[in-house]
Amino acid sequence: MKQAMRRSLLLAGPFRPATEQIHEMSELGFDVVTLQDERQRPDHDPRTFHAVVCNSYFAHHRLADHSRLEFVQLLSTGWDRFPRAEADRRGVQSFNARGVYNIPLAEWVITRIFEYFKSSRVHYENQKRGKWEKLRAQPEIYGKTATVVGLGQLAATLAPRLSALGMRLFGVSRRGPFVMPGFDKVLNQEDIFRVLPETDVLISCLPLESSTRDFFGAQIFRSLKESSLFLNVSRGGVVDEAALVDALRSGSLSGAALDVFEHEPLPDSSPFWELQNVIVTPHDAFESDRNHERLSCMLMANLRHYVASSSR
Repeated sequence: MKQAMRRSLLLAGPFRPATEQIHEMSELGFDVVTLQDERQRPDHDPRTFHAVVCNSYFAHHRLADHSRLEFVQLLSTGWDRFPRAEADRRGVQSFNARGVYNIPLAEWVITRIFEYFKSSRVHYENQKRGKWEKLRAQPEIYGKTATVVGLGQLAATLAPRLSALGMRLFGVSRRGPFVMPGFDKVLNQEDIFRVLPETDVLISCLPLESSTRDFFGAQIFRSLKESSLFLNVSRGGVVDEAALVDALRSGSLSGAALDVFEHEPLPDSSPFWELQNVIVTPHDAFESDRNHERLSCMLMANLRHYVASSSR
């Protein structure tokens, strides 16, 4: 039996595959090197790595210093901390965690919608104070309109869940208009202002790119109903946070639920901590007890493909 060519693989960050998968990596020809803190320089020379599995490693280390690099597996869905264009020019096979976190992210969105419209925070505070107070005429979610901006796999996962609540769905994409299952209408980004006055829930699924930075700004927030809810489950940089704070304080926007921010961890001085109409979660909407299983399966499939394609 022909022995597999030995390659060096850097496993950066806290993610660790199961023992049997580490064993399979060895059988595929990989010598695995680990680095817990992605900000630190590896003990091994970066020029020796053929493959890197990481989250934010390339936000702290230059791709150019990895002269033998042929394969990168990101453990995030976003590409904003990886020099993808440079990797493509060099012919490096690069993969993100496409689809891995869609279910927990969609469940986070659904949870926040229920919390907002069913006044969960008010009930919780009343319970802590021992106060029996009925909240009359609570809004129904049924019949509300949700507008999803950024129509990737997360939006496709969200659509049937929002539809099951009886919501009307608009989608916004720079590639629109087109037909997408579960959406009543898909528009081009330039036409977003046509649907904002009808929107009860505005959901950001936008990736962070130069063209999407501060996409959600004062003009968009002014165009929404005063009763609208804004949710961001993508990247903090797609929101003009000062404009969002102004909208929330002035009452031109009723509420927001935010899992991602321009600066993380969220600074103690951030007004989002104090605003009563904001729900803050610490960039953990993607977390799930099944993420490790999905990541491991995806990683091994991509490594097998890489080895097979490079041996032709």
